[in-house]
Amino acid sequence: MSSFSVENPWMKERESILCGWKPDYNRGKINNMNMNLSVDWYSFSNRQLRDYVKMIKACGFTGIQISDDCSHWRWFNNYEICHDKMKVFAQALRDEGMKVTLWVWAATFTGYGWVDETAVYTPKNGGKAYDDPDVFATFNKYYDIYADFAPYADKLILHFFDPGYLTDLDDVIRFTKLIESKFRAINPDILLGVDTWSCPEQFPQKLIEAGLGDAMLMEVNSWEREQRRAFRQGVKQLGLNLGEWSWYLADMEIDQSAWMVVNAKVEKEVYNRIRNDGDDIMVPSYWSEMDSYHVMNVFSLYCAGHLLINPEEDPDKLVRDVAYAIYGEKHGAAAEYALQLIQDGRSGSTWEEYWWPHPTRYKPLFDPEKIYARAQKAFALMQTVAADGDICTDFPLPISPTAIARLMLPHLEQIRDFAKFYLDFEQLEQQAQAVSSKEELYMLVDKLWNPVYEYNTIVGVWGQREARAQATTVYIFCQSHGIPMPKKPLYYYQLKKRYYEYLVSDAKSENSDTLWRHAYEANLPFYFYEDEILADLETEGLIQQLPGEKIHINFFEAYKYH
Repeated sequence: MSSFSVENPWMKERESILCGWKPDYNRGKINNMNMNLSVDWYSFSNRQLRDYVKMIKACGFTGIQISDDCSHWRWFNNYEICHDKMKVFAQALRDEGMKVTLWVWAATFTGYGWVDETAVYTPKNGGKAYDDPDVFATFNKYYDIYADFAPYADKLILHFFDPGYLTDLDDVIRFTKLIESKFRAINPDILLGVDTWSCPEQFPQKLIEAGLGDAMLMEVNSWEREQRRAFRQGVKQLGLNLGEWSWYLADMEIDQSAWMVVNAKVEKEVYNRIRNDGDDIMVPSYWSEMDSYHVMNVFSLYCAGHLLINPEEDPDKLVRDVAYAIYGEKHGAAAEYALQLIQDGRSGSTWEEYWWPHPTRYKPLFDPEKIYARAQKAFALMQTVAADGDICTDFPLPISPTAIARLMLPHLEQIRDFAKFYLDFEQLEQQAQAVSSKEELYMLVDKLWNPVYEYNTIVGVWGQREARAQATTVYIFCQSHGIPMPKKPLYYYQLKKRYYEYLVSDAKSENSDTLWRHAYEANLPFYFYEDEILADLETEGLIQQLPGEKIHINFFEAYKYH
């Protein structure tokens, strides 16, 4: 019998992290015009925002951590629109007796499509950034913008590193005190937290020395055992509070490898590993769990919220519970079947299976023949659910269960088509031994490879995950057999369009019409055709390739502020 309960939870404070990115405009880099905006919280009415808060509460959370930074404001070219939505969220949370946390970038206020030509980060004549009038003015300006939300927040969590323009730890501490003073001048009861993503080892001690001993230090869920144990020993010795910033677990960043997941088994594995790694030293009092795909992430969030109460819960039971809570006896079994298929076909059971660097990201996690058959059945079941406009539920949702079922269908198709590709690819590998010419082999590959469609789903900067895995598999095969990689018109068009958008976004961030050619970011799919895409863009008059691996953006002045 477990010792955990709602009255005696493993994590006393449990908050979902409401990522503020527009799901159709990932990190200000790429516009996904096909994304269904019914899951976009910026598009919600005030009633839907309140229903979303109730949904998060029904998932077992005690509050919401709302993220705020310049990459969120870019779509509107206005931070006030974002803040107005955030304030409705905050009031709804208070009405439900829940907590409100604000998480901010504390040393990055430009880029990602947000242009501010007045921003200065580097002191003119060396020395401290804090002492340079122009640098101080930049930080002061954006800290005042963040402080607009101070009356609505119970906690403030600062993120200084990665991304972050401050290179001196003394500057970080002084600017920490500046933003804390602004918030406490407006809201004396606000609690301070700092996340430790990429921070230097001496950061916690420096906070103590600066008189910030009441701060909560946020560890990261992906740390290895020895790093976690050492960190918790340090936090305990310093007398600081301990929280957890759980990134990439219940969901994936929409600006990286975004897709719909059901992560109950992965969550349980990670939570219990973290318990075993460090709870004998110190147990966090606060846990925040990532929410990026919003309504379509409700299933993982439900499992996470309940596992944070009792990490010994059966993850299969939690998936069943949320399926029946939303779809009732009429469609609960169909929803459960589809959710388990998504979990087995995408998420897996462990962090290593789920996390994108794992080798299995290039193939189905399990037997593709079984996944294919299950995906066909799941799709047929959920088609019936999606056609039922009379589903009644007591589970609070900002959109209907029918709408959620419709949005689930393309994800089931993506899993199905990816599994089918691998079944065919296994045959291709066998056929390759008997093919007499490279031309014939090329034709077989071209016929086999039908890129997985994006449909109306969320797609990150790295591309649709199954489509990217397909392309990587084809690329490796073609390289090993000395044949060119086929060019699929729609897939190539999408890559070219997004490559150009990426170039323009970087040009705006740097306020320059000329860039160094660079690889952009790990796992971007462009490298399959990068030279060809650049040649096409140059032929079309959009860019010029210059000596020294530089790229000039034509017509930059025409859209630098767009």
